Amino acid sequence: MTTRRTELQRALRAGFTLIEVMIVVAIIGILAALAIPQYQDYVVKSQISRALWEASAYKIPVEERMHNGVFAFPDPAGTLGYIRSSLTSTPNTFTFNADGSGAIVVLLNGDVHPAVTGTRITVGRRATGDWTCAVRGGSADFKPSLLPQGCTLDTGS
Repeated sequence: MTTRRTELQRALRAGFTLIEVMIVVAIIGILAALAIPQYQDYVVKSQISRALWEASAYKIPVEERMHNGVFAFPDPAGTLGYIRSSLTSTPNTFTFNADGSGAIVVLLNGDVHPAVTGTRITVGRRATGDWTCAVRGGSADFKPSLLPQGCTLDTGS
């Protein structure tokens, strides 16, 4: 009889106590509170990087249309094979001067994270052939840490 009672007591103590379960739930909650903002920043940064990559893909067609330092086509949007991304609901802007200086401007206002809505990416070309990148955040709390490598923060209008 005593052996049976001891076995029963051991079986009752085999589970977790309420406090142990609450500690585990609290630890999971703390980890989630730390991980979710990091994931949101990752999503925002990846969408900005994707839009920059898509705009940068037009650098080669622009350079191909440069002949002796003169841009050959006055309307590059129709001649570069432009396809609108799901990240934008308005067409990208292609503006180039005869000397080849100009810019490709992407406005993120399509299927993007709310923190990215209104962000403008400008991939510019100088007459010397150098390419630049500037990002202007769509909100006042845009973090410089979200900038793709090689891009600067555009604070102008």
